[in-house]
Amino acid sequence: MLTEFYAVTAGNAGGSLYHVSRAFGTGADSVSAKKIAIRGESSIPVNEKFTGGMVAVCKQLVAYMPNGSKQIDGVDKKHWGSYTAPIVGLFLREEKARECFNDEQNSIHCDPRWLAETEAVIKAIGYNNLYFSVGRKSSLKLLP
Repeated sequence: MLTEFYAVTAGNAGGSLYHVSRAFGTGADSVSAKKIAIRGESSIPVNEKFTGGMVAVCKQLVAYMPNGSKQIDGVDKKHWGSYTAPIVGLFLREEKARECFNDEQNSIHCDPRWLAETEAVIKAIGYNNLYFSVGRKSSLKLLP
C-alpha cells in the first residue's frame, strides 16, 4: 500500500514541492503534506506541513477528516482542511519530482509532460488506501 509520494504544485507567484506521507509516530493515524521546496513566493514556508486524517489528490492536495466516508467525494466540505495550489504532477520518487519542480516551464495544471508519473501515483493510491484518496467527481478530479 502506498504510504508516501511527492507533488509539485504551481500558483500565480511560483511553485512548491511537497512530500506527502503517513505521519508515523503521531499516536493516531494521520497524513501530512510537508513543503520541501519553494520557487518564487508562497504564503506557506518550507518545512511547513498540514495534516489530516487523510489527504486527497484532487485538482489540489486536500487534507480532510473522513467523516462517514474515506473517499473525498463523500465527505462534506466542512470537514476539509488545508489545500495546496493546483497540482502540476505527482511522483513516486523524489528525484523525478525535483526534475519537474526545477523545470521553470511548470505552471500548467496536470502538465501532460508528467502524465505517466501522475497516473502511476493515482494507480498506486487505488480505491481503498488507508491514507490517501483520489477525487473522482468531475469538479474534483485531477485527470481529465
